[in-house]
Amino acid sequence: MTKHLRALRQVALIARDLDESLRFWSGLLDIEECYRDDLSAFGLSNVLLPIGEDFLELLQVEIAGSAGARFLERHGEGLYMTIFEGSDAAALERDLEETQIPLAWKHDNPHYVSIHLHPKAMGRVLYSVEHPKQSGEWPPAGFDWRRHARTDIVRGIAGVGMITADADEDAGRWRRLFGAAPAREWEQDGLRIVQMPIGAGDTFVEFQQPVDPAAPAARYLERHGPGMYYWALETPDLDGAMERARAQGVTIIREDRNAEGGRSAWLHPRTTHGVLTELIERR
Repeated sequence: MTKHLRALRQVALIARDLDESLRFWSGLLDIEECYRDDLSAFGLSNVLLPIGEDFLELLQVEIAGSAGARFLERHGEGLYMTIFEGSDAAALERDLEETQIPLAWKHDNPHYVSIHLHPKAMGRVLYSVEHPKQSGEWPPAGFDWRRHARTDIVRGIAGVGMITADADEDAGRWRRLFGAAPAREWEQDGLRIVQMPIGAGDTFVEFQQPVDPAAPAARYLERHGPGMYYWALETPDLDGAMERARAQGVTIIREDRNAEGGRSAWLHPRTTHGVLTELIERR
């Protein structure tokens, strides 16, 4: 059980055209819009789509020179932010101060407390921890989201992977702040991977360090620097999900089987608006 974090609940992608991105992801994953928030303070517009009990957030830049605009200029379309459900906002703030991790932003409204951790102190990844004041709700997606939740193709976010030059440094930071210990460590595709369970262990964060300079991940790190690298979605029917993906023009890079007897497929980011995506069918 990790300290301060109940689960990984939401992933935000930044897009050049919100409507086009919405058409693509809703078609690929068979999910639908549930809410649009006012993000004008950040120079962004957005749309939320539930994936079972989790959420995909799509963002579009509205103001030149904003943080989102600078990110889009440097990185292009892709993964932008990881959002967790937290357990105790005050306790998190105390530990952030003790570990000298500054806040990028805090917002306390009648429905939830939102805490953004400064990316410069978190491996260049923008993390947010949301604390709903009513159990079972997710106010950042409104209060009608369950009516829009679909699970035929995907039923939840399984995890996210971060590209880094030093997986041990990132894992150590997470151990100090969240009490997380690596569940698995292995090497694959020129990467050393350290996987950290979140909450009760149903979701994960991975730190992926290139160990082969010729590997695609090494070239990505050199070009873009550390940050979010991929996300994983759980599907009840991998074959059906792959068939749907191919029908939308998405390229399947490869299929894998894991030690637990599950299967997965990787979708090429050039065909998914810059987002390296893994579909996981658990045993």
